[in-house]
Amino acid sequence: MTGNLALAGALAATLAFGGALLDDHSADYDIARDLEDAQAQAKATQVYEARVQQLCGENAGWMQLEDSVIQCYTHRGAKTITATIRSTP
Repeated sequence: MTGNLALAGALAATLAFGGALLDDHSADYDIARDLEDAQAQAKATQVYEARVQQLCGENAGWMQLEDSVIQCYTHRGAKTITATIRSTP
């Protein structure tokens, strides 16, 4: 009986001081942060593309020429406008 009690006490002490090592989820936090960053980037891209499509027109195509310059096309492929997109604060 005292042997079982000593063993239970030793196990409880081990888990009390070493339990944090068993619950190390730091890699999970890094993965979750990377996933949140990817989702935010995807949302920003989706909003950007929707705004460019609205600028060019519902049935128009567009192509990004430079970092902030886009070229709009008609649905038949003729160039219409070239626009520079400015970021808003």
